[in-house]
Amino acid sequence: MTCRDACEPGAIRFSLAIGGARPRVEAGICTGCGECVPGCPASAISIVPRPMEETADA
Repeated sequence: MTCRDACEPGAIRFSLAIGGARPRVEAGICTGCGECVPGCPASAISIVPRPMEETADA
């Protein structure tokens, strides 16, 4: 749970699953800082950039 501990806004929650707990990132809380990634011993979290959204003025 080191990824959860590294997440300052508290966006990472754990759900029980077969074989142990699994991290779940709350997208509405996550800032995308990436502090959780290096601390995750199972490499279960990654940061992927979102495509830029087109604006109505474009």
